[in-house]
Amino acid sequence: MSSVLKEFDAITKIPRPSFHEEKIRDYLYNWAKERNIYVESDEYKNIFMIKPASLGYESYKPIALQAHTDMVAEKALGVEHDFLNDPIEYFIDGDIVSTRGRTTLGADNGLGMAIILALFDDNTLKHPKLEGIFTSAEEEDFSGAANFDINLIQSKYLINLDCCNDNQIVCASAGGITFDGYKQLCYAELEGEFIDCKISISGFQGGHSGEDIHKGRGNTNILLFRLLHLLSDLDFYLLDISGGSFRLAIPRESSATIRISKKDSNSLEKLVEEFREILILEFPNSTDSIKIEIKETKSNKNPIKCKTFNDIKNYILTSPVDIQIMSNSFENLVDCSCNLGEIFIRDDKMVIISDIRASYDSQRDFIVEKLKIIAKTYGLDYKTYGEYYNWQYKKESKLRSLVESVYTKNNREQVEIVAVHAGLESGFFDHKKDGMDIVSLGPNSWNFHSPMEAFSISSLKYFYKNLIEILEFAKF
Repeated sequence: MSSVLKEFDAITKIPRPSFHEEKIRDYLYNWAKERNIYVESDEYKNIFMIKPASLGYESYKPIALQAHTDMVAEKALGVEHDFLNDPIEYFIDGDIVSTRGRTTLGADNGLGMAIILALFDDNTLKHPKLEGIFTSAEEEDFSGAANFDINLIQSKYLINLDCCNDNQIVCASAGGITFDGYKQLCYAELEGEFIDCKISISGFQGGHSGEDIHKGRGNTNILLFRLLHLLSDLDFYLLDISGGSFRLAIPRESSATIRISKKDSNSLEKLVEEFREILILEFPNSTDSIKIEIKETKSNKNPIKCKTFNDIKNYILTSPVDIQIMSNSFENLVDCSCNLGEIFIRDDKMVIISDIRASYDSQRDFIVEKLKIIAKTYGLDYKTYGEYYNWQYKKESKLRSLVESVYTKNNREQVEIVAVHAGLESGFFDHKKDGMDIVSLGPNSWNFHSPMEAFSISSLKYFYKNLIEILEFAKF
């Protein structure tokens, strides 16, 4: 297991935000070449490796192991970190590996890569032929998996290593699509005495828009517009706005710069304080961290016309957000959700980005149609992109049965067969090749897509031992 931590340490030193996987691609390619392992890459920055079967396993079916190379680039407020150049600084506190809340750790999916490399580098293990698949851009548009040449792999058995629970066997995942609403801004001419203020909401936990959407952590984009709606009776104009930094992450911080009449400045402070008290009641677990700050500033931005702002506000406040449909098949599983992940102004347009996840295409299409209707009602243009496949549960699975038998024998508690409300590349491989038998596995990890990301060393050790045993008994 120490070999996995060694590989993970090396990976943390290689910048690899989505769409910037050149360095990790080159690292993986050279790593394999140095060990005389068969390797090839493609124009999408995917890497493919082959490790021959160990002695006595030559006649068994090959097993594919798959992980993605990119990571989400998120940092806490006030932290200086250049994800294109700086290594990830992490800490080991007892059993827990984390950045201590500074940046994302990259365990998603650096651990998956490290596990594959450790397996490929160990010639003492017993296993059939192994195929290592390292795909790019999973956190953005799945373009790596979408364009991976499926003819490269012989195996119909695939283990995806992007799971975060050592007691679960993931057997299904959501598909999804991104919906951008945008509106051309019209500006106002003002008369009278006004001051500029920046209103910021922060101190929320955020998290993965699929895995954490049901945890009631609060979406600061929605909360900010709730506050702006409460200010409707005041004489103010929106100048600028910034909310969230990644469409697949639940927003933790949002801010708006407004130009407000001097006569209403005291009322602004009173209403903001009242809203802070509301948030403390609604989010009792975040009482100590919730902040709403007003800072007087000086902006050179033009004030947005009230009609334009109200259309945007109404679009946001009536849009589907958070859980939309619960599963009828898996207990406590979200079937369909919509995360309002980003709001910003670019090129004189307000852009509102929503990420939709759904177990079924029909649910996804239903939410898209809702958003289209609301956008048309309030005069917003829109586009959809980044569609990715769901991965449907299969009743019969030799690979799942094998994993379940090993987990049942070794695990400390009852094994769970689960579906997840997150997009996995498994959906692409399942759609690309008929008859694929896929599971998703991994050690205990938490808070993906946020600076609170962490994993357990003891769970990693435990999981890696199980995986070695799974490969030893994979005599298909």
